Amino acid sequence: MDRALDKEASAERCLQKGNYLFENREFDQAIDAFQRSAKLNPDCGKTHLFKGYAACEINRWELAKRSFEKAREFEDFQCQERTCFCYGHFKGKKGKQG
Repeated sequence: MDRALDKEASAERCLQKGNYLFENREFDQAIDAFQRSAKLNPDCGKTHLFKGYAACEINRWELAKRSFEKAREFEDFQCQERTCFCYGHFKGKKGKQG
């Protein structure tokens, strides 16, 4: 996957890499992939939403909040964004910020 990204990076490929890393609990790396995807296509609400999910998993509440606020700009993701924010809030931990 990294070779494909090095050869021809696209927002969709970066998003796929982020999802793969998220599923493998590599949350910091997933965030990096989602950020790269957002740079390539800032109008993709899914990217911002998934970055928020990854940030929640490692207690990076400020990054999660910013990501969900950005996702909120995209109508299709407003409901999911609120759900994840509640998930992060009720997780009950406050750790490192970012």
